[in-house]
Amino acid sequence: MDPFTLALLGGSALASGGLSYMGSQRAAGAQSAAAQQSGMLGLIAQQQAQEQARQMAEQEANQLLQLAGELNSLDEAAKRKHVPAKKSQEFSRIQPDETLRLQPPTLNEVFLLLPSSPFPMAALAVGNGYLSCQLLSRNGPDPETLSEQRAPTWKKLYEEKQAQIWKLWLEHQRQKAGVQLLQKL
Repeated sequence: MDPFTLALLGGSALASGGLSYMGSQRAAGAQSAAAQQSGMLGLIAQQQAQEQARQMAEQEANQLLQLAGELNSLDEAAKRKHVPAKKSQEFSRIQPDETLRLQPPTLNEVFLLLPSSPFPMAALAVGNGYLSCQLLSRNGPDPETLSEQRAPTWKKLYEEKQAQIWKLWLEHQRQKAGVQLLQKL
């Protein structure tokens, strides 16, 4: 499990989890006066205002991420931009952070971060905002747990591969013999 530090751009505070990383979130919920009109025009104006707010939030989160890369510290970049920052507790894929609640695509990007490249390429979309994060540390799996799970995992993968090979061989034999299935049961 790894810890992170989080920096927030507007919106509600985030807590962090098992990966150690720093993140920044900006709510993209700003609406213009034109968006308050009724009917279809109001809806279109509201959608335009939301899209503009989303773009601004993304731009600000990416600027924070760029500054953090230059300073090699999201915490320091957040201080310079006057944005609050939080440091997460350790979390893992099995035990994700309950407060952060990252969805699988974003969570996968977070777990791709390495100590040699602790920042993502761009701010990560989170709900109606964006998250800039920095990997602070990464802990490998417990050696005992890893050795305990190695044999059952290997057996399962072997059986899956064996089933795939059998299925492909059977399909090949049917094609070779010219067997046609007229009706599937």
